[in-house]
Amino acid sequence: MKKIIYILSTLLLLSSCKSIEKMVESGQYDKALRYGVDKLRGKENKKTKYVKALEKAYLKLNNQDLNEIRHLELSGKRNRYDRIVDIYDKMEKRQNYVMPLLPLISEDGYLAEVKIIDYTQLIYESSKTASETHYSNAIKHLELARRHNDKLEARRAYDLFEDAQFYFNDYKDSYELKNEAYELGQSRILVEQYTKGSNIAFEHTLDIISEINVSRLNSKWEKFYINDNGNTTYNYIATMEVTEIIPGIERERINTFTETKRIIDGQIPIKDRSGKVITDTLGNILYTDRLIDVSATISEIQREKIAQMNGRLVIIDALNNMHVNTVPINVTHEFNDYACTFQGDERALSEPTHKRIKVNVLQFPSDYEITTTMAYAYKTAAEDGLDRHYFKN
Repeated sequence: MKKIIYILSTLLLLSSCKSIEKMVESGQYDKALRYGVDKLRGKENKKTKYVKALEKAYLKLNNQDLNEIRHLELSGKRNRYDRIVDIYDKMEKRQNYVMPLLPLISEDGYLAEVKIIDYTQLIYESSKTASETHYSNAIKHLELARRHNDKLEARRAYDLFEDAQFYFNDYKDSYELKNEAYELGQSRILVEQYTKGSNIAFEHTLDIISEINVSRLNSKWEKFYINDNGNTTYNYIATMEVTEIIPGIERERINTFTETKRIIDGQIPIKDRSGKVITDTLGNILYTDRLIDVSATISEIQREKIAQMNGRLVIIDALNNMHVNTVPINVTHEFNDYACTFQGDERALSEPTHKRIKVNVLQFPSDYEITTTMAYAYKTAAEDGLDRHYFKN
């Protein structure tokens, strides 16, 4: 039994050795490295095959990373130094992963060659170069933003200054210049309200749409205002215009009709032609259904009132006095209600009519109530229109 267990253990060990060697041969260096560290960790007698495979995988991985760094240094990729920092960081973590095994000596005395490098300075220098690259590019975009009042250039500069601060929070004057880029990149939008009419409906509507909540519209680059303080330069003026209010006409339709039905209403004795009650052979009276005609008069009332509020959201480039966009806003409010009552015998009602029975019908909403409802719906539609529009130029 012991012999069988020994043979199985030997076969498994040989299989493992072949497995890690195949990983290395097939280029699965990272997998081989982790597998080898796992097999060698805590072992006094380290198998030479594992040690050599781990050494080779470690060397291959480092050479791959160094080759990539050389190619990146020669390339013109904008974020190449960020990538170089990441690679050095990965190499340092790999070294720290293997370091607890060092010196890595096999049971046969084979010493693996694993060079220890201080990556701190390499990471620092690459980080510094990355920050300087981002900073220099940010300066170029900021100069264009200043010269042409270009918001997109200002926003690019802002992002690049943030990249420069990724490794060094106080890198040069990135903080101050980033704030300048942020201010230059802002779009400030003054939201105004206008109603064409001067009657109470338009005045009431103006009061409601003037309550627009601009705070929920604010984003990183767009700031909305509803009060002109006289000290702010606005890039855009967005005017919510209400040009037409149609409260709607009250329409009421009444329909009256009658339904009749022949129904069974109990039983009556059967009589012969002479009027004599008929019985069976045992003397029991014979009965038949008593049929009667019943009727009911149905009254239906249908009330309808359709109102409309029409307008538009007009966006103007305030600096250049140019029309940018017009977004139509049309709000419809429909009131519908129905009642159905009857007089007479309920048994005369057909099934469809019975299902429509509804005693009370709602009163027509007043013009004031309908205008209020539409004004709030209009305000929401205008807010959505502003939220969908991008003020980026």
